[in-house]
Amino acid sequence: VHVAGRGSTMRKIIVVHVGRVLGLPIVLHLHDYNYRQSFQRFPKLVRKAAALMFRQAQRVVVLGAGDREFVVKTLGVLPDRVEVVPNAVPSPVRQALPSPRVSPLHIIFLGNPSRRKGVHDLIEALSKQSVRKLDWHLTVAGGGPDVDAFRDQARALGLLNRITFLGWVDRESTERLLRSADILTLPSYDEGMAMSVLEGISYGLCVICTPVGSLPDVVENDVSGVLVQPGNVDELARAFADCINDS
Repeated sequence: VHVAGRGSTMRKIIVVHVGRVLGLPIVLHLHDYNYRQSFQRFPKLVRKAAALMFRQAQRVVVLGAGDREFVVKTLGVLPDRVEVVPNAVPSPVRQALPSPRVSPLHIIFLGNPSRRKGVHDLIEALSKQSVRKLDWHLTVAGGGPDVDAFRDQARALGLLNRITFLGWVDRESTERLLRSADILTLPSYDEGMAMSVLEGISYGLCVICTPVGSLPDVVENDVSGVLVQPGNVDELARAFADCINDS
């Protein structure tokens, strides 16, 4: 049973109760981007029911160490019933020969653009003079209600000719973007274990992201990626300037 926050938990409380009545073994998979926050916002009765649901499961699968600590210490799940299973991505489709490096340097963002994912910070960071003066182009792949606002932000900052908003893209197009990119970025405020970051690593890209959720379990700063604090636009701009200059 896949569990996330908000309405998902209340629906799954019912599903798990029915499963237990039928005598079925229950395995819960927690994959919310900030379940701790959602849980704290539940009414007291829902918190009790949700904690009981987790404790009654034969196994609870989580993405990383932070979620494991939460379900054990806060929800009361026995430690030997909790398994950490990081997200996984398909192996990249390798080309016979690597593509030659071309200008401008290609930065990509994969995901539904939103303020939670820090797209407003991303655009502001790229507008800083230390980054603006460099040779780069950003592709934002993903759709959602905030795209027009981000396009307006880019226009106001004079960056609209350097940022492409593709909207939703299919798997084949995503793979083409990953093959053509130099940097993948996700300056998010909340994540579980972002698939786009894992894909960026698997394609050998320079990854610039934030240490939120379970991402620190898979991204070691200055080794497998560059970690910047959520909302710190100046730090994000420095990371871009350093990585672009080092390309």
